[in-house]
This record gives sequence, structure tokens and C-alpha cells, in this order.
Amino acid sequence: MANIPALGEDTASSRRCPVCSGPGRLVMQRSFDPSRVDANTFASRKRPELMHWSMALCVPCDLLFAIDPPGFDQLRAAYEVADFDAGRESIAAARTYEGIVRRMLLRPTGWPPDRLRILDVGCGDGAFLAAMSDSGASRVVGIEISEEPVRRARPDMQAIIEKCMIEDYGGTGFTLATTFQVLEHFSEPLDVLKRLHTALDPGGFVMGVVHDRRAITNRLLGRRSPIWDVEHLQLFSKRSMRALLAVAGFRSIALRHITNTYPAAYWLRLAPAPRRMRPAMERLAQPGGRDLTIPLRVGNLAFVAQRD
Repeated sequence: MANIPALGEDTASSRRCPVCSGPGRLVMQRSFDPSRVDANTFASRKRPELMHWSMALCVPCDLLFAIDPPGFDQLRAAYEVADFDAGRESIAAARTYEGIVRRMLLRPTGWPPDRLRILDVGCGDGAFLAAMSDSGASRVVGIEISEEPVRRARPDMQAIIEKCMIEDYGGTGFTLATTFQVLEHFSEPLDVLKRLHTALDPGGFVMGVVHDRRAITNRLLGRRSPIWDVEHLQLFSKRSMRALLAVAGFRSIALRHITNTYPAAYWLRLAPAPRRMRPAMERLAQPGGRDLTIPLRVGNLAFVAQRD
């Protein structure tokens, strides 16, 4: 990753809470080895590296946030060249997210699928948008900065993916904006949600999934949890997620822990096992080349909220 040589350099510890702008209290020193940075460091669904920036706790918001992350330009460059080798996992995640849309939005509101005009931020290869388009959504648009997942997307999905940052996108007229496991990655998550608020029609919804740092799974794993990652510039709880949505101007906020279904090989990739054992474990999870899928509740939190 020669185009971002300063990724591991020290930066001024000046970042404040992205929800309330409070200073926070340092609770964890950075754990980062620049020599381990490669094209997978900012890739989705990678093997855990367990590297992270210095983290502070905002007591009023209950948010953990990085105080010394790389700058915006460095992060943009890192994501642009990130690898992508998660096609199977992407399809599995899309099924989970489609189910969340049905359970947390379509059923409670009585909306038909064709009322959905969806903007998906951090859409990857567009698997979720493909699933929703196939299910009847009338319009789907994706935002993705990484080149490799877009290259691997279905041809019809490539046509609707805007390769840009959400800060640079000016589209409007959506009834649903989604951010599935990407809010942790933004240096200004409040600005992202405000931008989505603008992109939505009155009465539209924002929906997403984040890691819940207070979920029992993450608390039991402690520092071995995959949530500790240089990609994660903040880690949410129910309280901090609710606060962020409210400050961004959303109401009728609902939060729910979800079950994810992934190939067994992916779950083993995340398991806190010795590095040398992981390839053999993943091969065992694919008998005869066939994926075994396993549903697990691993501390992921879904949210849905409405704009006025």
C-alpha cells in the first residue's frame, strides 16, 4: 500500500466525540503495527488483525471513539485499493439484510416492496441491492469507494453503483437509506446520517447494522473480539446509537439485536484461534466443496429510524 505511506505515523490526539463533540476519556492505547498493513487491512470480512487506534470513552454518549486515526485522505486512499474476496459472505449478508428490511420496515408500515427507493452506503459488490431489486424495489443506488468490489459486482449492479464518498453524493428522493456495518468506518458518522436525512423524502427511513460493543459476545471475547480493528473509528452501544440518530434528526428509533447467517468457514475465520490453524479449520467447514451455513447471534445491532 505504497500510496498511503503515513498510515502508521502518529497523529495529534485531537478527535472529539463524533456525537456530542465531548473530549472523552482515554481508555485504550493504540495497538498498531504498520508492517502488517496490506490490501486486506481495509477489506470487508477479512481475518481479524486485532489492531486498533487509541480509544476514548464519551461517558454521556456511551461511545468509544478513536482519537488518533489517519486523516480523511489517507483513509480514502486505503479503501480505494482495498482487496475484496467475500462474494459468498456478501450474498449471505444480503439475505440477512433483506430479512431485516422486511421485519423492521415493510411489515410494521405495511409498505409494498415497490415503494422502496433505496440508497445503500458502502454497498460493496451490490449484493443487498441486487436482492432488493429482485424483490421489487423500484429504485436502487449504491455508494462505494473501493474499486475491487465494484469490479466484481453483477453488470446490472455496476451500472447503479456510484464510486464516490457519501459526502460527494447529491442524490435525493429515496424512501430508505441503508448503512450496513459501515458507520463504524466514517470519521464523521453524524455528518453521514445528516446527509442521508437530506437524501430521504419526508417520512423516509434510515436503517443499518452496527457492532454493539456491549453485547454479551463482544464482552466475553474482550480484546479478542473482531470489533477491535483499525477500520473502526467508533464502536457503538444501544445508547450511543440512539443518541447519534436523534442528533441527526431522526425519530421513532427502533433497535434490535440480529442473527447473522454465514458460511461456517467465515465464522471460523473470525474465531480467536491460532493463525496457523485457521486455513485447516476453514477447509473442514467446506466438506466436498459445499458451504455449511450457520446462524449465530454475535452482537450485531440493527436500527431503523424515520425522518420527519
